[in-house]
Amino acid sequence: SKLKELYLHDNLLSGSIPDSLFSLGEIQSVALSNNDFAGTLTERIGTARTLEVLRLDDTRLNGTLPASLSQLDKLEILSIQKTRIRGNVSADTCDLMIDVEGGNGNLRRLNADCDDEDCDGFGSYGVCCQCCDCTPGEYGAYRPSIPCYPYGEGEFASLPPPDEEGSLPPSRSALIIQKIIDYRVSDESALLQPSSPQGMAASWIIYDDELQLDSSDPSLLQRYAMAVLYFSTNGDNWQRDDAGAAFLSNVSACDWSGISCTSTCGWGGSPCIDGVINSIQLEYNSLSGTVPTKELSGLCLNSLNFRGNTGLSLDFDSDSVPLLLSDLYEFDFSESDLLGEVNEYLFYPSNVFLNGNLLNGTLPERYYGNQRLHLQYNLLSGPIPDGLGSAGSLRELRLDNNFLAGTIPGSLGQLGELEILRLENNELFGTVPGDLCDLTFDNGGILEDLWADCEQGVEDAELICSCCTKCFA
Repeated sequence: SKLKELYLHDNLLSGSIPDSLFSLGEIQSVALSNNDFAGTLTERIGTARTLEVLRLDDTRLNGTLPASLSQLDKLEILSIQKTRIRGNVSADTCDLMIDVEGGNGNLRRLNADCDDEDCDGFGSYGVCCQCCDCTPGEYGAYRPSIPCYPYGEGEFASLPPPDEEGSLPPSRSALIIQKIIDYRVSDESALLQPSSPQGMAASWIIYDDELQLDSSDPSLLQRYAMAVLYFSTNGDNWQRDDAGAAFLSNVSACDWSGISCTSTCGWGGSPCIDGVINSIQLEYNSLSGTVPTKELSGLCLNSLNFRGNTGLSLDFDSDSVPLLLSDLYEFDFSESDLLGEVNEYLFYPSNVFLNGNLLNGTLPERYYGNQRLHLQYNLLSGPIPDGLGSAGSLRELRLDNNFLAGTIPGSLGQLGELEILRLENNELFGTVPGDLCDLTFDNGGILEDLWADCEQGVEDAELICSCCTKCFA
């Protein structure tokens, strides 16, 4: 009954969520994402009055949200995207939102498959919600009913039968091309251009791949997406040579170097499938070119690591970037000389490593249950936003060696899980807030490293800090 935090995300757990979980008297944070839980949410959820974070995304939960959810006035984050939960999010639940006029709660983020403007037709796709952060992406405000590439024939139209009696059936190559188009894996214009990465990947799949997969093979589209990654990032010049097989070799893509797979189960009665790519780890591998975010965004990824590839770029304005990042647990693009202006999408993953780049711009106001944010050694400017105080699960925050200016917001004192805070080598001034000092180890908290540009005991110092564990005068 003393349990406060339960983190069981990214496992292969199945069955239903026990009612007794919500009867734990002090439970504050429950993360069950990316599992195979099924069934409905119990009305007893309303008894968990201490609950602050509830993550149920990427499961097979169904039914509607229980009415008792509206009793959770301490709830700050609720995530139900990529589930089978349907129906309306009630007005009483929306009243929990902290920014709703007349609201009575602390809910900062309600993430769901939904449309916040038009609820017509959402019985099969998600919930109708006027207050949610609807999952972004090219398919609209919700993710499609098939969450990632491996699943069968999908909801999109297959190649139509021939009109004329006696005509030949579609060829294997035509069926593969049509499937890539139907699933919107690549833009048709790029796919049909032989010299593009998409065109070269399709040609390899059809003619040169020794496996010669049929168009109905569940692994076809993710294998194609990996081939696009190879051709987009100058794969012939990659340097990595470890225990895995080479990219484009005649084995499963799960056995290619840097690729990890898991088992997952589909929606709507789709079968469970082995060999679903969930992690790409290609750090320090001499990748160059542009990351094909459109093709990668349809994979069931929870980890993406391109660390140390200084010739690699990311199209920050691509519509597929939010979809790619929204479900990641870990995103590492550090030490890569990455150019661009930071935006809110980059902070969707739980753990973000963008240190050692050339990123500019100002930090966003909104955060999404992050655990680690490493942004040191960039060109960031402007103030530290008050919104960072809403990232209640944050354990490590590295903002050092940038051009941040202004005072340190008192809202950082709300980060009770914070263990590391590095602010040195910026242009901050004023006094480190007392609420933040209360988080330090010496004051009974768990904040062990609090580093800043301070001078302890100097009254006229630009930044005064009575609790910093290390000062850079």
